[in-house]
Amino acid sequence: VIVDGDRILCMPGGPKGRIVALNKRTGETIWANTEIKHYAAYCSPVIVTHRGVRQLITMTQKSVVGVDVATGRLVWSAPFAPRSPQNALTPVFRDGYVFVACGHSTGGTLLQIEPESRTASTVWHREDLDNCHAGSILLEDKLFGCGCRAGGKHFYCVDFLTGTTIKLDKTLGKVGITCADGMLYCLNHQGTMSLLAVTPDGFEIVSQFDLPRKTVNSYLAHPVVCGGRLYLRCDEDLYVYDINSRFEQTR
Repeated sequence: VIVDGDRILCMPGGPKGRIVALNKRTGETIWANTEIKHYAAYCSPVIVTHRGVRQLITMTQKSVVGVDVATGRLVWSAPFAPRSPQNALTPVFRDGYVFVACGHSTGGTLLQIEPESRTASTVWHREDLDNCHAGSILLEDKLFGCGCRAGGKHFYCVDFLTGTTIKLDKTLGKVGITCADGMLYCLNHQGTMSLLAVTPDGFEIVSQFDLPRKTVNSYLAHPVVCGGRLYLRCDEDLYVYDINSRFEQTR
């Protein structure tokens, strides 16, 4: 679900409304898109403006789509069929380019939107950039993310427009990431928290600490930084750290 002004946009995924817009105060249906062919996936959408059209970009189970936020009209779509049904990455957009990925060696693909033909063409594809649950972040021209533990198995920094490797790291494991004040906060799926500095050569690990160990894939929620605090969630546990002055656990 994503809130945009007075509207709530969501993806029920059924044939009567693949993507719908609701009045956030009343729940009344404003529009429902039935043009999209495929069912919903797991990813959260992103809202962007491209060539004067404000659109929601997301993935279905087998495609990437852009939908006009005002009308619900399908602006463009492109095939993206994963090797496993886990299209979960929030698309990364800049200037008409869209990065999408899926785990289990499906890989990561940079697309370029072609409004005239209502589709998007592949600029580059890399099988090892197979984000599963981790998310990707674009800082300047550097794309950061993490390959699937069953596929790429590394944290990466690549050039956004070319896919060229800037730096890879296999010590961090599968991490969920967020960015604040130019730093990357990375939570490993087994509970190791890492702080990364962005450098001309990609990134550098500044510090790390461990949360209580749990079974593999317990730590899947992305870190959240807000008001000088770092929030980390695992199942029913929430850990909060003061990152303005020192790490202070208040659980």
